[in-house]
Order: sequence, then structure tokens, then C-alpha cells
Amino acid sequence: MPAASKRSATTDRHRNFLLDAIASSKAAPASGSAAASVVATAAALLEKVAVLSVKRWTGAPPARRRAHELRIRAEQLIDEDRLAFLEFLGALRVGRMTDETRARTIEVPVEVARTGKRVIDLAHELATKGNPNLRADAVASAILASSAIACATMLVEANVGIQVRDARLAEARKLTREANGSIRRLSALKLSGDLDRAPARSGGTRRP
Repeated sequence: MPAASKRSATTDRHRNFLLDAIASSKAAPASGSAAASVVATAAALLEKVAVLSVKRWTGAPPARRRAHELRIRAEQLIDEDRLAFLEFLGALRVGRMTDETRARTIEVPVEVARTGKRVIDLAHELATKGNPNLRADAVASAILASSAIACATMLVEANVGIQVRDARLAEARKLTREANGSIRRLSALKLSGDLDRAPARSGGTRRP
């Protein structure tokens, strides 16, 4: 099997494993890991935009590195959220809940929201400075990340409970508001690019 085919098969297995795990009857991974996976997908989309912006923008290579770092961090959060929730459930079952265990179920979703906001910030940069033929993809990345932030914030609200003045909840809600504002600004951009859109895309795509 060619190397490219092996990589593709490995990626498919990892993706299917996560989706199968989320769909299973197991307690975790669940919504927190799902939100983190959406952020990872959004960051991966920005890597594509950056790669195809190299000939048009000198800032594309560092943008690609930033997108890759964000994707790796989001991928880490998929497992961090799973472990935090399982640890929480274990402590709950044996009656040994600690503040640290409970805090992890809040801190991980907040970090998902933070990472999502960094993806949106980079998406805005790529949408305005990168290849205009990929502007719609940059905006799509931001929309995906915004949805993940909203999900993560909801989880923080659920896990904080009655502590309505919790600083972590305030931060998550602030990130949600900032993400919504960024999406409104990105939506005002002209999404159609140049007439050479097709050559600017990766090979094999059926999109115009």
C-alpha cells in the first residue's frame, strides 16, 4: 500500500474510533470531546488555507504553523476532557469528590473555548490576508470554532452549577461574546475570490 494510502487509512481509523466512541453507551468521550474535535477540525481547515496562501502572502508559513499547533492542542483536549469526566464520575461513585477533580470538568471546557477563540482570530487573519479563493474556508473554520466555543461554555455553565460568579464561567461567556462578534465581522467580507479558484484548491476536489 502506498505511503499516502496508509496515512489516509490511519486517519480514517482514528476519526472513526472517536465517532464510534462518542456514539457508544460509554460515559465518555461525550460533548466536551466532541467540541474539542470540532476545534481541531477548524484548525486543520486553516492549515489548508495557509498552505494554499503561500504564493500570495508572506505570513502564510507562520500562519500554517500556528494552525497546526492549535490543531494539536485541540486534539489533546479531546482526551483531556474524556479523562476529566471519567475521573469525576469515579470520584462521585465512591464518594471521594475533591475540588481539584470537579475543577478539571470546568477547566478543560474553558481551555477548549480559549483554543477555539485562537482559531477564530487566526481565521480572521487568513480571511483578510490569505488567498481570497480560500476565504470561504477561513470563515467556515471560524463558524465551526464558534459553535465549539458555545458548546464548551454551556458545559462550563452546567459544571459550575450555582456558582454563578465563578471567574471561569465569566471568561467562557466573554469568549462566546467575542466569538460571536468575530463571526459577524467575518460574515461582512466578500466570500467569493478570484476566477482562478479551482487551481488554488487541492487536487481532486469537486467544488468549484
